[in-house]
Amino acid sequence: MNLPGDEVLLGLFLVFARVGTCLMLLPGFSAAQIVPRLRLFVAFAVTLAVFPLVQPQIQTAGITADPSGLFAKIAAEMVTGAAFALPIRFLLGAISFMGETVMQLIGLNPIPGVVMEEGQGSTVLSAFFSTAAIVLFFTLGLHANAILAVAASYRIVPLGEFADMTGVMVRLRDGLSDAFITVLRLSAPFLIYAIAINFVSGVVNKLTPQIPVYFVATPFLIAGGAVLLYWIGDDILALFTAALAQAIGS
Repeated sequence: MNLPGDEVLLGLFLVFARVGTCLMLLPGFSAAQIVPRLRLFVAFAVTLAVFPLVQPQIQTAGITADPSGLFAKIAAEMVTGAAFALPIRFLLGAISFMGETVMQLIGLNPIPGVVMEEGQGSTVLSAFFSTAAIVLFFTLGLHANAILAVAASYRIVPLGEFADMTGVMVRLRDGLSDAFITVLRLSAPFLIYAIAINFVSGVVNKLTPQIPVYFVATPFLIAGGAVLLYWIGDDILALFTAALAQAIGS
């Protein structure tokens, strides 16, 4: 038998499991450059802010100190937090992939860059898009909307209960599909540009085989790609931010 104080502490820990899992996957909060202790403090602060909204559910959640039942509820909270944050993580990975693709299409792939989120190497344009996405995520207040959405998730999935796994898998599938469809749409101008340049280069190479068309066309490919990026780079980030806000639900 638990004392009322024990139920409150266990309920607080369950809220921390959902909120901590979500923040562990959200852009910016999960960056490797942030000290783990600071991430822990941020997760605990958000938990304290969300807990008063969840406290009425503690009496009906059936929280006990029994290890098997408690572990099941912790797993349920972690699954719910991950199901909310993973589609947002998919979008960030997709825009990084778009940067890699665009660099290849305009002939600048060998230039390395430094990524904020990951420890692995990347191209400079991929690092630029990822960094800009994280900056916009915080500048436009989308991180606050994400925290509000996590708090609102308790109306859909009560404390300590497993979410509908069919719905979770559908959300993850749709999130992954929407992420890569979004970045394919955003990188379409570069794809069309690269196809056009390579088609013209192939025709010229057939007409004049003596000319090293590759060495002649590459500077034009790079210059045209840079100009195209200058023209539509802000639109790419604006459309991506709109897709990110839609994934958060704001």
